[in-house]
Amino acid sequence: MNGRWAVVCAVCVSLAAWAQNTNDGVVTASAALPASGTVRLRAGVLASGTELTANSAVLWSLGANLGLGADVQWRPGQLSAGAELRWNALRQAETGMDLTASARVRTLGHEGTGAALDARLAVGRSVGPLDVVANAAVSKGFAGREDVDLEGSASATWRLPLGFRAGATARAHGELVDELKTAEDEGRPVGFLAGPTLAFRHERFEVQALAAWNSPRGSVTPGMMGGAFVSLDL
Repeated sequence: MNGRWAVVCAVCVSLAAWAQNTNDGVVTASAALPASGTVRLRAGVLASGTELTANSAVLWSLGANLGLGADVQWRPGQLSAGAELRWNALRQAETGMDLTASARVRTLGHEGTGAALDARLAVGRSVGPLDVVANAAVSKGFAGREDVDLEGSASATWRLPLGFRAGATARAHGELVDELKTAEDEGRPVGFLAGPTLAFRHERFEVQALAAWNSPRGSVTPGMMGGAFVSLDL
């Protein structure tokens, strides 16, 4: 009997951790911060046709409402870095919803030119085993690129037994101000991807996978995209 209760308690603790919307999705940012003092390491890849993007990041939760992050992204022939500040403005336990605002500066913009400053709002809510997160972001280019980009993304996941989670995610991206013409400006004005996700968490370790239909901005032929990320809380 004691063994059974231990399993039940472990599952309940795992589900409670998921319900806080503290985990970044494959294409969405989390709506809440990890527990104070947590350092989260994250790495993964996104692949679409012959295009490959690799990313590694670290997020340090300084307290109940503030987090600092840094990341490095690699594409063939391109390497960029970013630094981020996150502010957890609302928590579901207190207000009925999670809300996080973030500001990020990165050395390379969306179209591989200039640098960029990003601002993002992430809102989330858990209802029973269902977790929903939505993001809205705006990006302003500088240092050679003055364009303004808009992005919206959302995910819905259902918490399953034994630490698994299944759901779906989608993201759309376009330009509000387009002063620098590149190959991405010839063709579709808005890029879109959507597909199912699967995740597994055990204690401080998490792995996420995505299979999506990807229709990027420009004239690149749409096709399937796959991605996987792993994270570890220290």
